Amino acid sequence: MNARPMDLLRTLIFLAVLATPLAVAALGLEPVGVLAHENRPMAEVPAFSRLFSDPAAYAKGLRVAFADHFPLRETLIRAGNRLRLAVFGESPVPGVMLGRDGWLFYSLEHALDDHINVMNMSEALQEDMTRILVQRRDRLAARGIAFYVVVCPDKHTVYPEYLPGYVHPLRPRSRLDILGERLTAAGVAFIDLRPDMARAKVVRRAYWKTDTHWNDWGAFMGARRIVAALRQRFPAIAPLDEADYAVTESVVPGGDLAGMLLLPDIWRETDIRLTPKNPQAPGVLASFGAPRPYADPANHPDRAMVVAETGDTRLPRVLFFRDSFSSAMIPFLAGRFQSAVFVWSHAYAPDIVAAERPDAVVLEVVERYQYAFCLDNPPEPPGN
Repeated sequence: MNARPMDLLRTLIFLAVLATPLAVAALGLEPVGVLAHENRPMAEVPAFSRLFSDPAAYAKGLRVAFADHFPLRETLIRAGNRLRLAVFGESPVPGVMLGRDGWLFYSLEHALDDHINVMNMSEALQEDMTRILVQRRDRLAARGIAFYVVVCPDKHTVYPEYLPGYVHPLRPRSRLDILGERLTAAGVAFIDLRPDMARAKVVRRAYWKTDTHWNDWGAFMGARRIVAALRQRFPAIAPLDEADYAVTESVVPGGDLAGMLLLPDIWRETDIRLTPKNPQAPGVLASFGAPRPYADPANHPDRAMVVAETGDTRLPRVLFFRDSFSSAMIPFLAGRFQSAVFVWSHAYAPDIVAAERPDAVVLEVVERYQYAFCLDNPPEPPGN
């Protein structure tokens, strides 16, 4: 065969490959941003003026923006992810571990190291964490404020049976075992939710299969334990009773781990919801959004401070320092206090404590974030 027609054919195929994504985008055939999203801001095209003031930076910015917005980008990534999952049975994304029976697990931020008990917990680190939390307890107690430390277990801890067979603890005790003993011995009110989750999973699934977090049922059981602990000091708080809630199930797109794979529409699961049978009942009803005289320390639109108030002066005022695991607990906790302020931060903020004048402070930390116990106590504001 003449080489010239073959060269022409190769050129046409090459041009077709280049032109296809542009044609698809021009015709609006790709549902960009509808099926999935990435957990980061996408690069924007730099201002045209930078082409003259800083050509090198403009070229770099344009290249990054094009890579983020290349036509068919999401479709091609999703196709590649599905191929690796189907053919090789491996996760195409760092941070997502494939478990058994459709379960996904988070493996960044030392979550896996924590589960297999290889995280460092030296004697000096134990003493430092204990010192910080005891000092915080004592400073609050001097002002008549109770202090509670709550640890929410990672999904690995609650559902180890769905982890890959090669993942198992290498040491008999976890750092949470060790620290929990130290804090309890030091007199810190330490609420370990692992036993509560072990009981919860016997009744129904307590965590999402495709997300790092617990579902409504797990959050309800965690909130119930917190309420029970606070009721020992504040008996006017209404207890949480499962009989007051209706349990419903529906199939929904997958959670944050499925989103990391860009496959939430493919990796669907059953969502378990608890809704109050009587939304106007005491312990449920609360008003939200009352302004506060201080800045939200999170300073992030997805981590905004939540303020809930009932106005019932028989109930305590409670200030929560927390992470994402508290989000699903807020509907179960908000109506059980005179006021409940949920600040998305593990850092102790004496100025917020002084402004809120709470009866209790709760520090909620998910198991993999135990480093938060190393965050020192800032000085108290003047006059406190």
